[in-house]
Amino acid sequence: PKPPVVVIEPDEDLRASLCTLLSFEGFLPLPAGDAATGWKQLCGPGPAPHAVLLAAELAHGGAEEFLARWRTMGPEWVPVILLAQSRAQARQRGLRDATTTLLRPIRSEALLSRLRNVLGRHRAKPRPSAPRTLDLPLAGPPPSAAR
Repeated sequence: PKPPVVVIEPDEDLRASLCTLLSFEGFLPLPAGDAATGWKQLCGPGPAPHAVLLAAELAHGGAEEFLARWRTMGPEWVPVILLAQSRAQARQRGLRDATTTLLRPIRSEALLSRLRNVLGRHRAKPRPSAPRTLDLPLAGPPPSAAR
């Protein structure tokens, strides 16, 4: 199955380009033009996203609000890659807690490398509201250490 990735980008053309790239590279993009729609993509029905690409310059403090809500859910839940205009913007209060940052202009190789790196460090976790599955041992005797 394709790993779902939420793409929160207000620029429609850039959002479409990012989604096309992700789809071509084997991901399932979940597009959103604002933070509220992105949050619905993250927490709504359907497959649980494995990562979020978040534009820093969302209107009305949307990126800061999204990250504040994300922090309350536990940042280990799903990694957020912040797409920022500058290092100074990425270090602003409310934005610096993202898992990692990519600076614009976004190069496709850098985005894919960073995304794969982040996904390699984070195992997909169930949504906080999802029931946890039990890790039951398989039937049969436990393996013996010495033979």
